[in-house]
Amino acid sequence: MGDSDSSRTTHCVIADGYGITLTVQRGHLTINDGTGANRRTRTYPRIERNLSRILILGQSGTISLDALRWCSERNIAVTQLDADNRIITLAATPRLDDARLRRAQALTAGNAEGLAIARLLLAAKIHGQAAVAETHLSGPVLAASIRRHADTVAAATTIEECIDAESHAANAYYGGWAGTVEIRFTERDAASVPEHWRVFASRRSPIMRGRTPRVATTPINALLNYLYALAEVEARVALITVGLDPGLGIVHVDVKARDSLALDLLEVVRPDVDRYLLDLLQRRHFRARDFHETREGNCRLMPDLAHELAPTSITWAHIVAPYAEQVAHMLTSESRVGRPTPLTRSNARASQTSRTAAKRRSRASAPPVPLVASACRVCGVELADRQRQLCPACWPRTRTRLAKERARRGAAEIAARRAQGKDPTNTPTARATRAETLSRGRRAQLAWESESHAPDGMELSQIQAALQGVPLRHIVAATGLSLSAASRIRSGQLVPHRRHWQALVTLSFAIPRPGVEYPREALLHPSTRRDRR
Repeated sequence: MGDSDSSRTTHCVIADGYGITLTVQRGHLTINDGTGANRRTRTYPRIERNLSRILILGQSGTISLDALRWCSERNIAVTQLDADNRIITLAATPRLDDARLRRAQALTAGNAEGLAIARLLLAAKIHGQAAVAETHLSGPVLAASIRRHADTVAAATTIEECIDAESHAANAYYGGWAGTVEIRFTERDAASVPEHWRVFASRRSPIMRGRTPRVATTPINALLNYLYALAEVEARVALITVGLDPGLGIVHVDVKARDSLALDLLEVVRPDVDRYLLDLLQRRHFRARDFHETREGNCRLMPDLAHELAPTSITWAHIVAPYAEQVAHMLTSESRVGRPTPLTRSNARASQTSRTAAKRRSRASAPPVPLVASACRVCGVELADRQRQLCPACWPRTRTRLAKERARRGAAEIAARRAQGKDPTNTPTARATRAETLSRGRRAQLAWESESHAPDGMELSQIQAALQGVPLRHIVAATGLSLSAASRIRSGQLVPHRRHWQALVTLSFAIPRPGVEYPREALLHPSTRRDRR
């Protein structure tokens, strides 16, 4: 039975596996994909308004003509990527079809409009990289150096000068990544991943002729390539929508089987992709099975992670939209073609707003990039609470291990200071504090012996079982003991004095634990119990 996704807010749907089929059944678009026992069927009705992209990551399957028409009528772009994130096919419907615009585009590479477009796109990219360097790479000096190249672009008189300045800025920018940007794996997988996977070294691929970044050899580059591919799809769709040819580039030269203008437009969104990835690397622990290394050393994303990152495409679409429209408008100055805004719809919202203000408003109103689920840093299981780093199963074991490590480091530090003749446990202040603590404990013990007895019928094992899961700060507040002593009492390594038993029983009763039984008489206040001395 198929799963209907019509109730979900989605922008990009991924189809992967083998034998993928896109058909229309009873007026609904039906996507059948997956592998083996994980096959699935999803259906989308004609009134679906959230779906705008279908991304195919598989290499085998069929798409019916009815499905292509169904998607075209609803402005849904269908894209197929190969294993190296290259666009194999893209089916999108242009909203503007004007041959005069494409003719002007073909003549732009060597004239003033082409230089103005190159300045616009590359300056936006360089300023974005400087902002990322300043906020995420802790490099105000690096950011200032990158911004100087933006000034060079603004003063350039040829496209070649713009490209040269952008190249120097990119080298400086990724130089700030090298050796500082790391990817964290779960503790369970940390020892099994290759060493070169952990730290970003370069965008160049050591196994690709020409050393281009297309074939990634590390997870960080694989993540960048995939996210860039999603953004490139959005750039190509935006250009087709406004009536431009994605293959006729201005900054990127014309090359067979490459969408050069789409790559030109992609430049403006690269810093936003980088910022998103750097944030993701800070908050997410990845698993070894999130990536796959081929026999040639090519590192690729596995389908589960690719599915999680696919929704980011809606943000990249909003970022490239105003730039695509502005490029089209700059090309129409000589061809006397109107200046519609099918992507941002700024004309419909505010006909008196300037193009620059419309671009800023559209970028500021772009939806936030969807966050992927947090994962346990030990086992990698998905966490419902994004603020947590460990799952309920791993936290108790990790807590015990961390406590032992802290105790070991503390003992080592004390031993090192004693070897230097500076015993921190035998200073006048430490001796006075120790004497006061012992005296206070002795007074409390004498007071207890003269007033009350331990609860009848309560065993120490029951108290320790009931304390499991009780926060240490509550045990400290109830007994007046140190945090270390409270931790050892809860773990069963220390037997508390009998004068603390009533406080511990009351505390454990205040926070009930399943499976723990409390004798009724043990829960009574000492003043209500019969004195059996």
